[in-house]
Amino acid sequence: MSTRGYLLFRCRWCGPLTAYYQHHDTYPTGLGKDTIDVLVMAADDNQLTQENIVEDLNKRGYNLRKTDKTFSKPEQVFLEHQSDIEWIYVIDLHDSPNSSSLEIYKTSNPITDTDFCFKVWSSYIRYFPSSHETPTLMHHLELTANMTLNALAAYEEAQKRCQNIAVTATPQS
Repeated sequence: MSTRGYLLFRCRWCGPLTAYYQHHDTYPTGLGKDTIDVLVMAADDNQLTQENIVEDLNKRGYNLRKTDKTFSKPEQVFLEHQSDIEWIYVIDLHDSPNSSSLEIYKTSNPITDTDFCFKVWSSYIRYFPSSHETPTLMHHLELTANMTLNALAAYEEAQKRCQNIAVTATPQS
């Protein structure tokens, strides 16, 4: 089973999000780690552009494909592609590389019945973890996001059971 996701680009925290679809390996220990590595190198080389970032990620074995659609916010991507998307990455590009940032979102797919996504991590490039810290951080991020979703799924299931008990315990007139 593939872990599908999107890489979104935005300029200076405003404007539409340009979307690139990735069919596999979008979990944080895959695309997340590699995106951080590429952003750090691009910022150091003063080559922090959408085109350079996508090209460098594709050289690492990804197949990021630009979509025809733009979005106004990351949540919109998931709500339009609920059955497929698990991770969403948003890169905000600025004139100063140190002001550029990355946000990582996890969707509720495939764990809960309720469709939503939530931000699990964000940072300006200047505060990114070191290259030896990134794999551990991304691993912990995956675990924490999945534990959170599993807890919410258990809560949803408990609510359903309570509602069923309440319905069966209601006296008939």
